[in-house]
Amino acid sequence: NFRGGKGVATNFGAVIALAWPAGGIFAIIWLAVVLATGFSSAGSMLASLAMAPALWYLIGTPGGIYGLASAVLIVYTHRANIARLRAGAESVLPLFRRPAPFVIQSAGLRSKPESKDHYSATRIDRDDKMGGGAVSHPPLKGRRCGWANSART
Repeated sequence: NFRGGKGVATNFGAVIALAWPAGGIFAIIWLAVVLATGFSSAGSMLASLAMAPALWYLIGTPGGIYGLASAVLIVYTHRANIARLRAGAESVLPLFRRPAPFVIQSAGLRSKPESKDHYSATRIDRDDKMGGGAVSHPPLKGRRCGWANSART
């Protein structure tokens, strides 16, 4: 549920325009935090907070003031994310998500079948090969059609 619009990309562009080395620092900090935690919001806030001293060092007091003001605004716009982080409910970037149990089950990685029904196991394997993965189909109860014919043989 990406909401976006918190000003991080705009701030990153402004930092690059003001002092490109600070933009590199921003990118490195953001990437390090995201790789360590999986949370883009945490990377965005920490990288923005690091821009005040970086810009102050590179271009002086006006840069430091801009860095501090933009960091305060970005942290303020991320207050809902901060609440979700504290509650443990913040969404992790898709690259860092663990597969859900039904994905593991439909990929045939379960240690033993949940039922001894050959039809169910065949249906799961066939759906996985066709890209359906976690799609569940209603029981056919004697009806034979389409994909079910080969699955019941």
